[in-house]
Amino acid sequence: MKLIIKLISCLLAILIIVSMLTGCAANQNINIKPSMTLSNKPFNQDISGKWQVLESNARFIITFVGGDIHMEGWDSSDGEKFKISNLEWDGKRLKGSFKMPSTGKTRHSDLLLIDPNTLKGNYRGDLSGDEIWKRE
Repeated sequence: MKLIIKLISCLLAILIIVSMLTGCAANQNINIKPSMTLSNKPFNQDISGKWQVLESNARFIITFVGGDIHMEGWDSSDGEKFKISNLEWDGKRLKGSFKMPSTGKTRHSDLLLIDPNTLKGNYRGDLSGDEIWKRE
């Protein structure tokens, strides 16, 4: 019985080697389909409107004027306004710097639009962490 198993193993090894040398294995048609079809359309969601940062008092209003992004933000607990700079919006990713004048602390956010009402990403600066913005 052991002799038969060794003989079959040797024959399979020879068959594999011959098919590799002759290119038979390379000429097989393999049908591979993607698990998800991605759209070729550019992703350029309008994020105009009111936004709140979850687990925070930060609130923002985003508008577009002549194709340029504009944003105002404030602390909803006391109304103090953020100084906002370095805003970038590429149709799917929002980046910006947000300084609270009373504390002097600045956060630099990098957020990805994951659905029409949710921006998710991280911030760095005096502190760092993850954040989620939801459209109000």
